[in-house]
Amino acid sequence: MGIKGPASHRTAEEITAELSDRGFEVEWAANGIEGLDKARSSHPDAMIVDRLLPGMDGLTVIEALRKEQVRTPVLVLSALSAVDDRVRGLRMGGDDYLTKPFALVELIARVEAVLRRPVSRETTLRAGSLELDLIERTAKCGDRVIDLLPREFRLLEYMMQRCDQLLTRAMLLEEVWNYKFIPTTNLVDVHMGRLRHKVDGPGEAPMIHNVRGSGFVLRAEPWGSDGRLQFRVVHDEHDIRATRSDASAAIHAFDHLSLGACGVRRARDFRHRIVRIHLLEDRQLSDRAFRQNDR
Repeated sequence: MGIKGPASHRTAEEITAELSDRGFEVEWAANGIEGLDKARSSHPDAMIVDRLLPGMDGLTVIEALRKEQVRTPVLVLSALSAVDDRVRGLRMGGDDYLTKPFALVELIARVEAVLRRPVSRETTLRAGSLELDLIERTAKCGDRVIDLLPREFRLLEYMMQRCDQLLTRAMLLEEVWNYKFIPTTNLVDVHMGRLRHKVDGPGEAPMIHNVRGSGFVLRAEPWGSDGRLQFRVVHDEHDIRATRSDASAAIHAFDHLSLGACGVRRARDFRHRIVRIHLLEDRQLSDRAFRQNDR
C-alpha cells in the first residue's frame, strides 16, 4: 500500500497507523516526486494520493503512471469537492475520490473496495477468440465484428472480467444494472439471450452457457474438444465414457437436477447410482472424473 503524502503529516501518520493496524504494509512519501519514484519501484497493490502535493501535484503523478501503463488502483484525497474537481480526478486515472474531511473508517472501506475490483485494468479484454476494446468500445470474435448496444457491451465486459465464473442474476442486476434490490423480472435473461445470439455465431462453439436456476458462465474455451462435452463415470474400477456433441445440450440434460452448494449437482438413481457432477469448476469437463457410489 503506497501513500503519497497528504498535506498534513499528522493526517498521513494517522492513515499509516490505521492501515498498519489492519495488516497492510504501508510506504509513505512526503512529496509528489518521491511518491512517483516509489510507485515505480515498489509496485504497490493500491495507492492513496493527495491531490495537492509539493513538488508534483497528485493528478500529475497519476497521469504519469497511467501513461507508463501502471494500472495500480488509486484513491484520490482532496479538499476540492466540486463535481468538476471530482470528475477531473477520476478522468486523470483515479479509481475513487474521497473529499476532506473524511472518517478513517470510510477511507479504509474505500481502499478495500478498490482492492476487490478486478486487478486487470487492460484496455483490451480477451477470452478465447473474443476480444473487447474498452477504449474504442468495440467487440469482435476472431475476424467477425460484433455490434453491441451499450448495455450489452457492459454486460459482456463484466462477464469477460470474470471468465469461467458462475454469475447469478442477482450479481448481474446489481453490478450491470446498478439495482440495489432484486426485482422480479426477466431483464437479465432477455439481454443475455440477445448477447448470446451475437457472441455465439453460427457454427461456432458456444461461449456463454446458461446454468438453469443459477446463472450464466462465459467460457474462454469450449468444454471439451470441438465444443464436445465429455464426462466419465467411475464404477467398480471400470471407466464408462459418455459423450454429448453439444456442451449446452449436455448441461440441459441435467437441468432437472437441483444445484447444491459449490456448484454440485446431485442425481439419485441415475443409472441406479448416485452421481456427483461438478459442472462449474474451472477445469474442462473432459478432464474430470465423476465418482459413483452405492447408497
